[in-house]
Amino acid sequence: TNNAISSKDNDSVLDTIVWDAPKKVGLNSERMSDAINDGLREREWFVTGQGLPELFADDFSFSDPQVSVTGIEDYCRSVRRLFDQTTARCEVICCSVTAANTITVLWRNSGKVNLGPGGGVELKPYVVTTTLRTDQNNGL
Repeated sequence: TNNAISSKDNDSVLDTIVWDAPKKVGLNSERMSDAINDGLREREWFVTGQGLPELFADDFSFSDPQVSVTGIEDYCRSVRRLFDQTTARCEVICCSVTAANTITVLWRNSGKVNLGPGGGVELKPYVVTTTLRTDQNNGL
């Protein structure tokens, strides 16, 4: 089926990422915000899963009301499976430091998610606020 092909393609793209890449420790919040902004605009990892592991601590965790994931690789693989890779978009509106050790990303989500019958559900574009917290000791 198409889902099997999509799943294989999804895995192969993420298999090229060096998940244990050396961490970019010691970045201040502004430099980390810039790195996240640049990476998201280039790779749209909130929907593609093509994250930058060097920007995330080994104990990175993500949670929302529906899901909780620990580890950047598990997060990225889950995102890749959830979003239809031919239509999903993550358009960054703003990425900035909003408080001590806090980076806020405002982004537009659109495309399809791989949920429901008939090959997924089309999302009407909507704006998402994602809050990232960094460790005051290492900047990750």
